[in-house]
Amino acid sequence: MKVLGITAEYNPFHDGHQYHLAESKRITGADAVVVCMSGNFVQRGEPAVFDKWTRARTAVEKGVDLVLELPTYFALSSAETFARGSVELLSSLGIVDVISFGSEAGSVEPLQRVADSLAEESETFRDALRAELDRGKGFPEARETALSAVLGKEAAALLEEPNNILGIEYLKAAKRLGTGVPFVTVPRKGESHLMTASVIRRAMRDMEAERRYFDLLTYKIIMSTAEELESTPSGGEGLGNRLHNSIENAENLDELLLLVAAKRYPTSRLRRLCTQSLLGIDAPAIERVPYARVLAFSPAGAKLIRASKKSESAAVPLLTSLSKEAETLAASSADPASFRRSLAADVRAMDLWNLIHNRNRSAYSDYRRTPFHPDRI
Repeated sequence: MKVLGITAEYNPFHDGHQYHLAESKRITGADAVVVCMSGNFVQRGEPAVFDKWTRARTAVEKGVDLVLELPTYFALSSAETFARGSVELLSSLGIVDVISFGSEAGSVEPLQRVADSLAEESETFRDALRAELDRGKGFPEARETALSAVLGKEAAALLEEPNNILGIEYLKAAKRLGTGVPFVTVPRKGESHLMTASVIRRAMRDMEAERRYFDLLTYKIIMSTAEELESTPSGGEGLGNRLHNSIENAENLDELLLLVAAKRYPTSRLRRLCTQSLLGIDAPAIERVPYARVLAFSPAGAKLIRASKKSESAAVPLLTSLSKEAETLAASSADPASFRRSLAADVRAMDLWNLIHNRNRSAYSDYRRTPFHPDRI
C-alpha cells in the first residue's frame, strides 16, 4: 500500500483542500493518506475556526485516512519550525512513501534549488543576510535580498508567495533531517475557482470569542514581566516591553497589533507571541517531535496505525489515549521532559480554545476526547 503524507490546517476544510487531496492521490497513485494537522491554534497564531476534533473528523469524511495532530509547540511557530515538525512527524511514522504540498510554483525543482541554498547557508548568503538585517529590514525581506545575491532574482522571487515559502521550508527541513522521503507539489488553483479559507474565516468571524481572547491576553500581559513575555519562541528584540507599553492603549487585539507592529515584526509573529504567552510556551526549545497524536481515522487508517506501530523504522510513537498511554509513552521516550511539556501545551491549547468559545472546559477537555472513527457513529 502506497501512503501519501500531507501537512494541513484545514481551517476550515474547503474545496481547495479537496482539490489538493484528489490531485495528490492522482499524481502519486497513493492508496491511503495521512495528514499532519495543526491543533486548536494555527501557524498564524490565531484560534482555529473549529476545534481540532471537528476538523479532523471532517477531513476523514472528505477522504483522508489518518489525521495526526502536529504538537502545539511546532504548529504555533515560524514557518521553519512548523515545517520541520510536520516533515519530521510524517517521515518518522515508518509508513509514509511520499509527501505532497501545494505551491504557486507548481514544480518541486525550482523550490528544491532554493531550499538547498537556504539549508546550506553559504558564507556569501550569511554575509548578505547580515548586511540586510543591519540595514533595518525585516527577516523575510532581508532573506529574499540575500538569496537574490546567491541564486538570482528569479529564484529569490519564489519567496514572495506564501505556499512557495512553506514548500521551500518542507524541502529544507527534509534535507537537514535526511529523511529520504520524496516530495511532489500540486499547483495552487486560481482563487477565482475556489472559495479560499480566508474568505470563509472572515464570514465566520466570532467577535465574542475574539473579545474573550483579548481579555485573557490583557490579563496575561499585565501580570507578566517583560522578560517573561520575551521568553516565548516568538519573543526577543524588545517585544515584551512593546507589549507592556501598548496594552493600556488598546481596546482590542487588532489595535494592540497595530501599536506593537513594526517593519521587523510581522503581524503573524506578534499573534504567535500572544498565544504562546497565554499557553505558557517558553524556552527551552523542544528539538524533536515527541509523539503523533491520533485525532481521527478511517478503516484504512486503522491499518495504517497498526502498520506504524509495527514498523521497525518508526521513530515517533502514536498516542491514541491520554489517560491510558501518555505517561507510559513519556517515561519510555528519549526525552521525557520534552514529551510532557509538549503534551501539556496541547492540553492547555484545547482548554484555552474552549474558554474563548464559551464551552465547558471539563466536558470538552482533551482527556475526555477519543479519536473519531466512522464505525463508532
